[in-house]
Order: sequence, then structure tokens, then C-alpha cells
Amino acid sequence: MPSNICIFSSVKLISPIKVKSIQTQASTSPQHSDLTGPGASRGG
Repeated sequence: MPSNICIFSSVKLISPIKVKSIQTQASTSPQHSDLTGPGASRGG
């Protein structure tokens, strides 16, 4: 039983990290393609 709890907890911690990594990649890709677009303002 404890092993299952550890797996669930690890998945909960890993899933947000994957989402953040995907968001960062999507936000950085437009910046390189169009620096004058809204992507530049997002990057600051």
C-alpha cells in the first residue's frame, strides 16, 4: 500500500513540472520566430 501512495505523490509532483516545461517551450518558440510580436512583450 505505501508504495502506491509514493507513486501517486510522485506523479502529482512530476505532472506539474511537465506542464511547466511545455508552457515554457511554447512561450519561447514564438519569441525566436517573431521578436516584434506579442511573444517579445511576454518575455519582457
